[in-house]
Amino acid sequence: MKWRTTIIMRNAASDLPDRPRPQVTMAQGGGERQHPRNLQGVLRMAVEAGSAADGPAPSEPMSEERKAWLREALAELCHGQRDEVEQMKECLAVLRRGLGGGEDVCEDEDEDEDGVEAALELLSELCENLDNARDLMALGGLDLCLSRCLSHRRGEVRWRAAQLFASCAQNMPEVQCYLLQQEALLRLLRLTDTDEHPTVRVKALYAVSCLVREQEAGLRAFLSHDGFSVLMRGMQSDNEKLRTKSAFLLLNLLTAYPEHRDTVLSMGMVQQLVSVLRSPHSPFHEHVLGALCCLVDECPRGVRDCREPALGLGELLKHRAEELEGRPESQEELEFCERLRAACFQGQLPDDNGMDR
Repeated sequence: MKWRTTIIMRNAASDLPDRPRPQVTMAQGGGERQHPRNLQGVLRMAVEAGSAADGPAPSEPMSEERKAWLREALAELCHGQRDEVEQMKECLAVLRRGLGGGEDVCEDEDEDEDGVEAALELLSELCENLDNARDLMALGGLDLCLSRCLSHRRGEVRWRAAQLFASCAQNMPEVQCYLLQQEALLRLLRLTDTDEHPTVRVKALYAVSCLVREQEAGLRAFLSHDGFSVLMRGMQSDNEKLRTKSAFLLLNLLTAYPEHRDTVLSMGMVQQLVSVLRSPHSPFHEHVLGALCCLVDECPRGVRDCREPALGLGELLKHRAEELEGRPESQEELEFCERLRAACFQGQLPDDNGMDR
């Protein structure tokens, strides 16, 4: 039953937004001007037209050529959106068949799963469009993937489902809130923490990031599920991508929400981060040093933890700074290193009683 995979891949090749399309041009000012072929481009043109309206009134009314182009562009835009909705419906039909959720179940299990993977990939690309992400939610696609894909026996299906959630949730509060209500965050954190497939862990953490960054409800759920501990274990794993993304998300959250430093410090995070810094040097150490800087910024408790003699952090930072000196690619890491040394070992931060230490 190869037609299922073939249909999905043919659609992916022929109908994705980045497929080259014939450009509609209009002569203006003696030259050829290309016009946008998507919603963002049309909206940008409308904004520009509105700004121009604030200036002197045009000497001539809109030409018939321009009116015709606008009608054609809007008609194609609406038609394209309908086409993408139909593609999503077709993908969901393939998922239901491939996941055993319907009567038409494929006899060739391997080929059926190939169709599932292709359908998930196409949905991820389509849902980079925010309207499509909302439509997929309305079509029941998120529920289907939550119930059937995140727990699928094949890691290739699990990571593609996590990637789809990331595509849908990114910059889309409506989808974020829905996924949080469905306890998707807890499941994604568990995949990040324990899944045996390395790509699943990385993609699941990406989806977690899309649910908690600049999302208050997501951050509260993240805290309630001990998400910082998941990040800490991610930084201690042997998966380089997972270490990097865990450290980056930790740095981002501490930068955006400094009020949660005490929670992190009470977990012994300083000691854990210093332990990570003692591992063989890696580019993600830049994010680790940045997180430590966040933990000591106007925070005496963080400074005290860093000054613990048993950690030997002062000597570690001194040697690290010497190693990074003169390496342009490590400039930001060096700056974090120097900031941390100044904050903790040159008496620049006050103690609880307001006196320098």
